[in-house]
Amino acid sequence: MQRQTGRNERTHFGGEEVAAFVPEPLPPQNPPLTLDGALLKRLHRAEDALRRLDLAGEMVPSLLPELLSALEKYIHHENGLPPLVRAGLLHVQFETIHPYLDGNGRIGRLLVTLLLEHWKLLTKPLLYLSLFLKRHRTEYYRLLNAVRKEGEWEPWIDFFLNGVATISEEATNSARDLFALVATDRERVLSHDATSVAAIRLFEALPRHPIVSVATAMRLLQTSKPTATRAIEALIDADVLQESTGKKRDRSFAYHRYLERLRDGTETG
Repeated sequence: MQRQTGRNERTHFGGEEVAAFVPEPLPPQNPPLTLDGALLKRLHRAEDALRRLDLAGEMVPSLLPELLSALEKYIHHENGLPPLVRAGLLHVQFETIHPYLDGNGRIGRLLVTLLLEHWKLLTKPLLYLSLFLKRHRTEYYRLLNAVRKEGEWEPWIDFFLNGVATISEEATNSARDLFALVATDRERVLSHDATSVAAIRLFEALPRHPIVSVATAMRLLQTSKPTATRAIEALIDADVLQESTGKKRDRSFAYHRYLERLRDGTETG
């Protein structure tokens, strides 16, 4: 007997039809979940293994709480070193503690940006240091190991500061290019014969929403579906938007030059 898993439902939102799968409530029914034979043995094995793991954890005292506590205290303790240097030290320390089973690298890189914002070196979390570390992955890991094995902090700090400077300069140049691009495209939109007030308003929203659908345009403009559709069509005619899905329904439209400039320089090979 095939178990009933759920049902497909369709509704309308923003003038468009939306399909969704609604799962049946837990636990599985009709028929109910069967725990016998091999599956029951697997359950018993997992339960026994979990009990042994818990006992093993009691036998090995964990230093993790102490290490994380010391890390947190250093974050909030002024010791005379410049904040950028402290951020570099903290990144290595976090990566060395490696407190989680997964995601330590992402958290360690994010920690740098959040610390610089916390210490008022940035007003927004704009530094994407991951790009530099990915470009120089081999050197990055070599320097981390040199700190751990030989205490070579200075070469790591030199590498880290070079990364902060390089990515900050690249991001600044990208911001200037994007500003110039938007200014040029704004003139293109304003001079186009098919441009409407709605199209101009939608264009001004594109830097924050570079991929839009008709439903998105309706929400951004607080307008009807026909008006939102005409605004998108006007921006397509002005060579600002391009259809990006290749579909006839549920289509999306991209501010292609803006997205291309955002991607420029982010490929690591």
